[in-house]
Amino acid sequence: MEELVEIVRYLESQESYRLIDVIKYRNGRRYIFKVSIRDGEIYIHLISHRGRAYLELWLQSFAVPLAVYDLNKDSLSIPISVVELLKRS
Repeated sequence: MEELVEIVRYLESQESYRLIDVIKYRNGRRYIFKVSIRDGEIYIHLISHRGRAYLELWLQSFAVPLAVYDLNKDSLSIPISVVELLKRS
């Protein structure tokens, strides 16, 4: 959970990431950030659930996530790199 708090603080400190909602669950939380990209917006969902941490990338009008990363297995640098590429393209 501490790692997730560090990630949230990092994203809040970045000018291009805007925290738009925090949803509290019985066993976790979901932090939703919005990032402007060339053709619209992408949403980053940071999820903490039962001691696990996940990151989901959502496009503006999609009903399913574009990608899901298990932050207990994957490095945060991978999804953040994807977002940075989308911002430039």
